[in-house]
Amino acid sequence: MFYDGCFLLQFILHCLGGAVDPLLSSAFSSDDNGISRDIVLLENQLPWVVVETLMSFMPTPLDLVQFTGNVKASLQARQQLEGIPVVWDSSYIPSHLLGLLRYYIVGSTHISDTEVPSKPLSEKAKTFSISVSAIELAEIGIKITVTEATEELKEMRIKEACLSGKLLLAPLSLDYGNASFLVNMAALELCTTPDFLEAEDEKKSTVCLYLCLLGMVTDREQDVEMLRKKHILQGGAGLKNQDALDLFNRLEKDLRTGAHYLRTMLAIQNYRSNRPIRTMLYKFFYKNLKIIIAVLSAIAGLAGFLGTLRSLK
Repeated sequence: MFYDGCFLLQFILHCLGGAVDPLLSSAFSSDDNGISRDIVLLENQLPWVVVETLMSFMPTPLDLVQFTGNVKASLQARQQLEGIPVVWDSSYIPSHLLGLLRYYIVGSTHISDTEVPSKPLSEKAKTFSISVSAIELAEIGIKITVTEATEELKEMRIKEACLSGKLLLAPLSLDYGNASFLVNMAALELCTTPDFLEAEDEKKSTVCLYLCLLGMVTDREQDVEMLRKKHILQGGAGLKNQDALDLFNRLEKDLRTGAHYLRTMLAIQNYRSNRPIRTMLYKFFYKNLKIIIAVLSAIAGLAGFLGTLRSLK
């Protein structure tokens, strides 16, 4: 643990642009992506008390706030010109580095203005589904939309409007490194929280929820492409559509859901049940849009033709 801890701290120092032995810096630079993946593997985590003790011997303290912010930003392909600073919680003591990074990537434990309180199931609801597809959401007028100006995974919810609704999901740059990072954060949640439904803090299952929602709305390669067009999946050098689809579908089978997930499904069901006429009309237009456009085009063409005949007469 001593040697691994020294290696970890030197790598963090290298990532922050600090002075590291040239030979060590050269080794880090030649395989920084591989090392970055290794240090967040669940099985490679060092007790934080070891890391913290070794940090106390360093001549200059490490800027963990900047390092955490850099890792958090690496999950985004489109960077904010004015980066969103990490609000450091000095009262939080992590178990290890993976726990520290997950804590700030998920988002603050404080209740934000964007979080919607849970509502009971509508009396108009006759059924309750625990999963819906991207097509089902589109048919009832719920659009999958990227969250605005945030990098925190916890900012996912159903937002209702007058004529339609939105399923808000945080953006993600999905490459092999970030995929491994997400899987290990989800594994950490599964190991540390035996029952998500009984957990007092819903954010203990946030990464699992995020991956479950991505798996829920991706049944085909076209669904993955749709997420790219909506900038939820960012970047062009990441996993191919089929690779991403296989990843989401495989994870969806192994992950557990929690209260936040059930509340999202409840909001979708209430949206469907409380506006039956609007969702029925939206579904009709969604399924027959091509036919409607063709009929309108034919009517417009016929009207133009009759207008021409009248002018000739």
